Amino acid sequence: MSDDEIRQRLAQYRDQMRNGTYQRPQWTASDLREARQALEESIRRDPGLAEAHLNLGVVHVHQDRNDRAMSGTPRTTEI
Repeated sequence: MSDDEIRQRLAQYRDQMRNGTYQRPQWTASDLREARQALEESIRRDPGLAEAHLNLGVVHVHQDRNDRAMSGTPRTTEI
């Protein structure tokens, strides 16, 4: 995934959040916890994996950990 694709997806997500058209998937707390652990492990193994950083940010948003989601976003666009 290129930097432009990541920026485009983030922009689409922000637009959907602003205009109220974003529909949150119905994931359980356990699903999110498992996803977060798998993504963190992927990033540990390959810190340059931009898609893992992006998806980890999405997981943080769904866990209402917006501060962590936003702190990871700049790293995603750096890669």
